Parts: sequence; C-alpha cells; structure tokens
Amino acid sequence: MSAPAAIFTLPDELLIAIVATDQQGRGTCCPVARKSEWLLSHVCRRFRTVITGAPILWADVEVSLPSNSAEGRQKSRQLLKLFLQRSYPVNVSVSLRLLSAVNAAVLRTHWLPEIVPQLDRLQSLSVVFSIKQDDLSFEFASLRDAAAPNLVHLEIANIDGTLYGPWIQRRRSALEVFSGGAPKLSSVRMCGFIPSPTPPWKTSLTRLQIEMGGQRLLRVQEYMSILTQSSCLTHLLLDLSCIHSAPITPQIRIPLLEFLTLRIDEAQYESYLRDALDSFDCPLLTELVFVGSHGDQVFSLLKLPHLPRASFPTLQCLSFINKNINGCACQDDSPLWTSTRFAEPPLFPTLVCLTLINQCFMADLVTEIVGGTPLPNLKTLTLCSEGGSVVDVRSALQDAVRQSSQKIPALRLSPKLFFAEDWQAGGRNVELFDPEEVIKASVSCVLACVSSAK
Repeated sequence: MSAPAAIFTLPDELLIAIVATDQQGRGTCCPVARKSEWLLSHVCRRFRTVITGAPILWADVEVSLPSNSAEGRQKSRQLLKLFLQRSYPVNVSVSLRLLSAVNAAVLRTHWLPEIVPQLDRLQSLSVVFSIKQDDLSFEFASLRDAAAPNLVHLEIANIDGTLYGPWIQRRRSALEVFSGGAPKLSSVRMCGFIPSPTPPWKTSLTRLQIEMGGQRLLRVQEYMSILTQSSCLTHLLLDLSCIHSAPITPQIRIPLLEFLTLRIDEAQYESYLRDALDSFDCPLLTELVFVGSHGDQVFSLLKLPHLPRASFPTLQCLSFINKNINGCACQDDSPLWTSTRFAEPPLFPTLVCLTLINQCFMADLVTEIVGGTPLPNLKTLTLCSEGGSVVDVRSALQDAVRQSSQKIPALRLSPKLFFAEDWQAGGRNVELFDPEEVIKASVSCVLACVSSAK
C-alpha cells in the first residue's frame, strides 16, 4: 500500500491525536489556513466528519483582522462563529487581534456579539490591538455587567505606545468588565487600561500585569485601590512609568507575592528605586525586577543597609534591566562611583542571583560586585553590556576576577562579553546566555500562564 493511500486508512482516534499533538506545539497567531484542524478537515469527507466531530480540536479560537474592509470584517465574524459552533460544548480560549489601522468598532459590532452568548464556556480571552483612539472602553460595553463563570485568563491590551506624547497628562476611565462575576479568574493583563477599582473578581487574582504603554494617565490612588484588594497575588508587573510623581507612598501589603516587576520611567531620580520598593510590604518576595533602571540608581539602592520601612528577607533573585543598548548620557555627566561601596551586611542577604542588563556604570558595578563588598550567598551573576561600554566592562571583569580574594560566582555573559575572552580558562563556571530571552521572561509575569489557561 502506498504512503498516500495508507493515510486514508488511519483510525479516527489517531487522526484526532495527530491534530491535538500539532496544536500543543503550535505558536499563537497561526493563520487559519495552516492550522492542522482546518487542513485535515478539507482533505476528504471522512476526515471532515472526524475532525469537525471532535469539539476539543476547535477550542483554540484565533481571529485577526488585517484590514478594515467590509468583506474582511464579515469573514472574520464567520470564522469566529464557525470555531465557536464546532467547539461546542467544551470550554474555549479566544484570541482576537487588531494590529493595523482598523476601526475598533469591529469588536462591538462583529466579534463580541458572537462571544457573549458563549461566555459560560469562555476559559481564556485575549484582545490585543494597536489603535490610536481616545477611549476604547465603550467597545467592551457588552462585557461590563457580564458573568464568566469559567474564565481563568483575561488580556486586554492596546499596544500602541504613541497614543499621547510622553508629557501630556490625560486621564482615561477605568475599564469595567465581568462585573457579573468571574470566580475562577486568576490572571489579568491590561495594557493601555486599568481595571475598575472594585471588580468582584479581584480577590481571586494570583497574577496581575498593568501597563500603560507610555501614557501618563494615572494617579497613585488608582493603583492602590486594586492592589490593596488583591491579597492573593503571587505575580505582579506594575508600570510606574505612567506616574510622573513620587512613587506609591502608603505601603501596600501583598502577603503572598513572590515575583514583582516594576517598570519605571528612565528619567527618574537617583533614589527612586528605594522609594518605589519601600512602598511594598511583601514578606515572601523571592524575585524582583526593575525595568528602566540606571546604574547610579542601582548603586544608590545597594549601598543602603536597610530600607526605611520594607524588608525582603527571602529575596533570592534581583534584576536590573534597561532596553537601551546604546547607553545613556548620565554616565558622561556624572562622576564615577569608585568610592561608593555596597552595604555590609548587604541589603538583601539572601540574594543568590543578580542580573545587570545594559546598565550605565556597568564597569563600576562589576568591580564592586565581584571584587568589592562581598555578597555572601551570590551564586550567579548575569551580565549584558552593549555599545561602547563592552570593552570597559570586560576589563573590569578581568581585573575583578584576577584580583578578588573571594569566591567568584558563576557567570552568565551576553555574546559580546562571552566571546571577548576565554573566560572558562582555569575551570571558571562561565556560560553564554541570550539577553532577549531574559528580557522577555522578566517583563511578563502573566503571559507565561496563558497557555495553561487554554
């Protein structure tokens, strides 16, 4: 029997298993024409009957709208309706994408009317768009008072970061969705919006990610109201860059929080990290990430023997990340920090892993970390330096390793640093790492659990 003929003799169960296996390894935003469930359902009548008769194969619903044509809007609605029909009665994960100059009204007129009747089956909802529009909350009006009893993950993101200029103060109303209840909701990401201050599902959240896409829209109180009521959070990403004022002043107690990422404005003052961190009371925190930090702020924080109010007795991993690979002007305008030493004993005595990515004053930081004040429990130091500072950082690391009288932690180096020297000579524990992987993992505390919600 020829191979093509043998394919048609495959048992029904194996056909379904083939599609299910392909779906597990498939990324998001796969065009429908390339989806295995779609392809096999068009091979022959038997395949169509088998594949369309397996609702679980149609439970991952992805719809995008590349253009604003009437035909495109109608086709997207028909596709959404088809997947929802074929997936009945199993729970579904719905992903909607508007990533071009498309009128956001399609959400209200074409897509949500198909989804709202199926809310009892909704397990994950992701709506991502890139639209320059003043207030998009009206487009979600049909979800305002709705209930979603099986919803686990919610993502609503306007990823257009150029909606307003960086210094324009403009406030937007909070986005209110699922006020009728979502008792299983544990993961929420909002970008360009902030949740309503009193959603009924706030107490069930374990993961929360709020970004404002560069917009200066918030008052401190708007963050306070949602965080103080989300006492079960274990993962939190908070965008503080949208608040051009002092960090949150009243302490926020989040007793179960383990992972905290704070995105800050790169123009903030030297002691900003201290003030921002001191606003949190999180006794179980084990991993802390600052995105947008500068080297002088790192020195200013780590030279402290203690914070004014907060303490983090279980903190093990600390990361300082700046996405600017071309360096910054502050290193040219400020004196070197060779006279500044870290606190002894250190501010975070249980620290095991320290990551520095594209920080100014990196050479001085390396000198202090490797050859200066000991961090007694530090086991891994991750370094990435781009631009003109690579030579200085390499030299500082060479000198610190050669002169240090203390045990050198394992080193993870970005490609430009790793290949600049035979670091593994003498049996040193040095490995190569991809900075992009670290950045992606560090700046998203919620999206990692999207797949588990599907």
